[in-house]
Amino acid sequence: MIFNNIEDVKQYMKFLRDSSQEESKWFGDFNWFSSNNYTTTSEYFGELAILVEKLLKNNELREHKCELLQLQDTIESYFK
Repeated sequence: MIFNNIEDVKQYMKFLRDSSQEESKWFGDFNWFSSNNYTTTSEYFGELAILVEKLLKNNELREHKCELLQLQDTIESYFK
């Protein structure tokens, strides 16, 4: 998956939200990042970077590892 802009990221977060159960410990985070409008993009990506790191350490979403790694790379490139 290619993340060209913040809207692509939000769509992916919406996909993860829609793919998970409401009981999932990640559901609230997915919902937040799919709909929240931060004042600055750097604030959004900074908070999302923390979540993505947690998701990559957790095996619950291992089927999304490739996309999450791509998202992590996109976020890291934003701060370079």
